[in-house]
Amino acid sequence: MIDDFFDTLGHGVSRGQAGLGQPRIGVVTSSDGQRALAKVLLQPEGVLTGWLPVLTHWCGSGWGLACPPSPGDQVLILPQEGDPQHGLIVGRLFSNLVRPPPVNPGELALTHQSGCSIQLLNSGIIAIQGDLRVSGDVYDAHGALSRLRNDYNVHIHQASNGQSTSVPAPQD
Repeated sequence: MIDDFFDTLGHGVSRGQAGLGQPRIGVVTSSDGQRALAKVLLQPEGVLTGWLPVLTHWCGSGWGLACPPSPGDQVLILPQEGDPQHGLIVGRLFSNLVRPPPVNPGELALTHQSGCSIQLLNSGIIAIQGDLRVSGDVYDAHGALSRLRNDYNVHIHQASNGQSTSVPAPQD
């Protein structure tokens, strides 16, 4: 008798889910980074969506993590509130054509297509590839590096003839 009850519940759930949209895979055809929207060609049918919102894991008004998808990116779309006509892009997928950057388990790699990267390594090292431009000061265990630069800019040496050298000329 209890088995009949669960069969009845299961049958109703199956019928109810039949009209719900399912997660879909698609390929981005165009992207609007200013509005965090993209159009996607659903696979395998080849149906083009309207503008869909792109999920981010960290956002606020004028701040957050922004990484809009590029045309050609493979994405996962979840139906909004089960409606297959309205979706939300929740992430991108690596594939045989789009390989992930090399990273060991437990490490984090943020790699740009230009080759610049920031890696948080298991050893505790933060590895940066590319130029680093800082608008504020940089600190180490001994204080601000600007202080080191100021000390360097005014230092002098004793020459072999007993005279003092001049202050170095700034090179940057």
